[in-house]
Amino acid sequence: MLKREKGALLISERGRPFKPLNLADTPEAAELQNLFQKLSPDGSAIRVPVDRRIVAEGGMGTSKLPQRKKRGSPDGK
Repeated sequence: MLKREKGALLISERGRPFKPLNLADTPEAAELQNLFQKLSPDGSAIRVPVDRRIVAEGGMGTSKLPQRKKRGSPDGK
């Protein structure tokens, strides 16, 4: 769950008490603030769905490691 109190975003994981979500001053943090404002103009708690693809892939901005070529491949590498 995510909610806003006194301008700060708070997060609750698995029903635990809400604690501050410490965000750096980044474009992504600003986008999260804007998205939350659109979803909950009054700051009330919203449920954030956790999809296995989001968790497994690490979310936005991750890059995949380049695949290593097998030895003895046709291109000689």
